[in-house]
Amino acid sequence: MTDKIYKRQIGFLLLLIMPITKVILLPSLLSGTCGRDSYIVILLFFIMDFLSLFSIVKARDISGGKSIFEIFENIFGKVVTKIIMFIYLLYFISRILPVYHEQKMLLNETIYFNMSRILIFLPTLLVAGYIAYKGFTAMGRNADLLFMTAIGSFVTIFFLAILSADFSNLLPVLSNGMGNVFLGFTRYAFYFGDAIIFMFMFSDIKKDKKSKSNFTVLLSLAISYILILVFFILYTAVFANTAPFHLNAIEKIAKYNQTFASLGRIDLLSVIPLLVGVVFGIAVYMCVGIKLLGYIFSLKNRLINTIIITIIVYVITAVFWGNFYGVYNVYQNILSYVYIALQYVIPFLLPIFSLNLRRRELNAERFKG
Repeated sequence: MTDKIYKRQIGFLLLLIMPITKVILLPSLLSGTCGRDSYIVILLFFIMDFLSLFSIVKARDISGGKSIFEIFENIFGKVVTKIIMFIYLLYFISRILPVYHEQKMLLNETIYFNMSRILIFLPTLLVAGYIAYKGFTAMGRNADLLFMTAIGSFVTIFFLAILSADFSNLLPVLSNGMGNVFLGFTRYAFYFGDAIIFMFMFSDIKKDKKSKSNFTVLLSLAISYILILVFFILYTAVFANTAPFHLNAIEKIAKYNQTFASLGRIDLLSVIPLLVGVVFGIAVYMCVGIKLLGYIFSLKNRLINTIIITIIVYVITAVFWGNFYGVYNVYQNILSYVYIALQYVIPFLLPIFSLNLRRRELNAERFKG
């Protein structure tokens, strides 16, 4: 099964999935930790993710499009590489659980109906599993069409919120100290690092005639963070000291100014399309998981790999659903530095790994000559 995607589509995919997964529960959590300085944490993650993506893009260019598995095998050997990739497999599966939980929160409060876990969890899993099975090609084509809906939804919500914003609530800057900002950065790293999905698409990228395709990916990441940053600023400007107490931030800020039109509630029309980004976010993590599973255990049948990943996600989510905040506590403490290493340390080292592989190939060519 051919699974290819253009770089620009990767950028559009980031635009589709990144903003919505950061604006449901995270604003409340960061506000509780950092107070009015939560947007500074977003700025820090923007810098880290931008540098991470830049390193990954450069690493692919240096390697000439070699797969991430070939690059790692050149440095660590096959056995160690499989161990590292197994850790990444667990990483991507762990990223799915918070997204599921927050999707339920968003949907329940948007339609004012407390739906059961099965009514939300199972259909979403099946749809995301099907999208993951179809692969990056299908995701890229959908991202071409859907990314503008995410931007449009956020812009509409911004216009609703700005009417009640008091930007003096953002002052004074660093009122709780830089220590709390750093704490917010380390605690909530598991929400970020989406740029590393590019790392697992090295061998799946189509050649693009446009020479600025790398720029498009980096620009898409920047736009995603601008949307997230503006949301956090408006959220703090509107709710100030009560910001930590609204667990569904995007729905709360969308409903704060109840705006009606002939088509119905504008806030409802804005939030519902963003749920598409949630489903695609889950699908992307599952798709990378399918690829990693195939490599680690030498499984060639994509359908079987998809079924295995779907079952694993279902079991883990079902087991930990009732103790979700306990899981969050583990993410924020025990696993926080593991996430930082996987999302930032390894990507920053990747150009060096690619350069080593390239030099080895050039030496081999000279030896043959």
